[in-house]
Amino acid sequence: MRLLYLNYPICQSLSGKLSYSHYCELFLITDISARSFYEQESINSNWSVGELKRQIETSLFERLILSNEDLNKQKVLIYFVSMKF
Repeated sequence: MRLLYLNYPICQSLSGKLSYSHYCELFLITDISARSFYEQESINSNWSVGELKRQIETSLFERLILSNEDLNKQKVLIYFVSMKF
């Protein structure tokens, strides 16, 4: 609960579309940009907690940042959104 308060001091910034378990995974990400990315993608792609963990473990955000071409970024996003485990 302390991490929730420290990372989201204004409760209105929390999305009602994610569970507390999602936020527990997001708290582990120290980079604010990466955390915001994974939070938005979780909402937009309706990721389960397991899917969110998998995306974080495979460094989706970092791979997209390293990709220089917008087309590559779109391909990676489409690939991961289409995968359902």
